[in-house]
Amino acid sequence: MRPTTLAIVLGLAFGIALTARPAAARIVIMEPPVVYRCPNARTWELLDKCLQTLGRPTVLRSLPSVRLVTVASAADPKVSLGLFVYIQRKHEWRLGGVRQGDFDTVLGFEAVTINRHQGYRLDVGTTVRTSIARADDTTSPALLRRREIAFCGGDSYGCTQVTTLCEVYVGGKILHLFRGTLTIEDQNQLRLDGDRALTGIVCQVAERAFLGWSPSP
Repeated sequence: MRPTTLAIVLGLAFGIALTARPAAARIVIMEPPVVYRCPNARTWELLDKCLQTLGRPTVLRSLPSVRLVTVASAADPKVSLGLFVYIQRKHEWRLGGVRQGDFDTVLGFEAVTINRHQGYRLDVGTTVRTSIARADDTTSPALLRRREIAFCGGDSYGCTQVTTLCEVYVGGKILHLFRGTLTIEDQNQLRLDGDRALTGIVCQVAERAFLGWSPSP
């Protein structure tokens, strides 16, 4: 865990920067370097060699023809470039999912079939020491705990990510809270049920997320 300041700029947390223009805002998608530097390779050895140019790669979990990899930054080994799902298809390893940002623990990684499409579910736990703004314009040290689930279809590196647990502690007491139950709805939508009375800004979670998986041929 590393001290940080919690900025309520949700776009930046997902790699999106908003740049002001005179008449409108321009959205710039910031791809992680792994996406354009190491999208695929004929063998795992070649892919591993490519990832080493960006940092220190480590295989965290393996499934048949699938590997979940993290890459520690070359600039700062304590910082992860993210989690990357590589899938072996037609004698080639290809990037099939990206979850950006630091993490503490991989809680689960499994193949799932939704809407007749096989993809992958990645459960991640994160704990961050931070600070939070109070109503009286002061800040207080806080502890932020999250459990996030990423659904990666494997056809591209994009994943649908939802938060099922968010807790903010100040002085050992819960200030903000969301604990949700995840349901797959209408084959292609994720629904999150839970009490949202104490979410505040930090733990706000949308009720639904679109999955967008197409049936496999």
